[in-house]
Order: sequence, then structure tokens, then C-alpha cells
Amino acid sequence: MPLLLVSGFPSSGKTTRTLQIKTYLEKEKNKNVVVVSENNLLGEGKNEVFRDSRREKDIRGALKADVIRLLNKEDVVILDAANYIKGYRWDSPMFTILPEDAPPYEFIYDALYLCKPPPPNQSTQTQPLSSTNFLFELDRTTQEVTSCIMSAQKIMVAGDNIKVPGVEETVCFGHKVTLAEITRARRQFISYTKMHPVEDASKLMALFVRYLNSTLG
Repeated sequence: MPLLLVSGFPSSGKTTRTLQIKTYLEKEKNKNVVVVSENNLLGEGKNEVFRDSRREKDIRGALKADVIRLLNKEDVVILDAANYIKGYRWDSPMFTILPEDAPPYEFIYDALYLCKPPPPNQSTQTQPLSSTNFLFELDRTTQEVTSCIMSAQKIMVAGDNIKVPGVEETVCFGHKVTLAEITRARRQFISYTKMHPVEDASKLMALFVRYLNSTLG
């Protein structure tokens, strides 16, 4: 699954380099390249979004969901975003491009298609689904939580905790959330859980409540 992360400070030329690499791979290597860019989500309100940590978290989640959806064995997916990488499991190989340098196109292509991929670890390995009805349970339980929250918000005061039947942890947003916000978070949770399924499907509802609290709270 060829994936290229473009990392750098704001206004450092990430989008310019992304377009240069995209053009090279398409024209010289006959590859289909898809760019996922934070600019498409931020528009003209980049500064306003980055002032709000919750909105920024939503943007990061949407970018990740788009990348996961587009990944396949042949097409190159380029993520054009800040991507401040802190861990060493992600920066090898890493190509540093100075303003006066051209991108090392051939080395990038070799890394994407010719080099042996690093061995999978807990953070990158896709586990098999734990049961044949896992996806059904995942969809059903997250939809139940969504419906419960939206129904409760109609009769409750903004900021009140919401009790989801069968879940010890309450939903605590501190404000009313829209259906679009919960739907977006639900889609992100489903994408992640498909790649990291839990052994006990009965825990899905509680995990989703905890995810909502950390994402929208």
C-alpha cells in the first residue's frame, strides 16, 4: 500500500513538493496518484481551525479516514498535511528536501515500490475479524449509541451527562452536539476498529462511548 507522508512546517512548501512528486510518478512511472490535503478541508479558515484543538482533532481524524479509505496495493496516496511525526517507527525511509533541492524522485519511487516493507508491528498490523458478525455488531452498536444520544439531547439541558443503557461510563460532552459531528466520529471509529477488532464484541458500545468522550468532549 504505497503511502507517502509529506511533513513540514506551515508554508514550508509541502504542497509544492507534493505536486512535483505527483507529476513525476504519473508521467514517468505511469502511476495513479491520489492526494489527500488538509487544504481541502481547511479552506481559508486554517488559522481559525488551529486555534480550536477540538476542530483540529476533527480535521486530523477526517484526513486519516480518507487515507485509510483510499489505500490499495498499486495507487500512491500522498498525505499533504503538517504530519508532525514524533516516533521512529514512521520516519524510515525519510527524505529531507531543502528549498534549493529537487525531490529525490527515484529514491522515493524505490521506497514505495521496490524496497522490502518493514515488518508489521502492533500499530500497523491488520488483525483478522474476530467473528463473522463483527461488522454487523460494530454497525449496530455504534448506531444504537448515536440514536440514544440524539434522543436524549432533545429533552436534556445542554451539558448534562447521558446514560447509555448497558454502559457504565456516561456520555459527557459539556454541550449539545450535532448529528453530523457524531456521524463523523462514528465513521472514524468504525474505520479504526475494522483494522483493530476487539475479541469481545460486547465491549464495542463502551469503547465507542469512551471514543466519543475523548473526541467530542
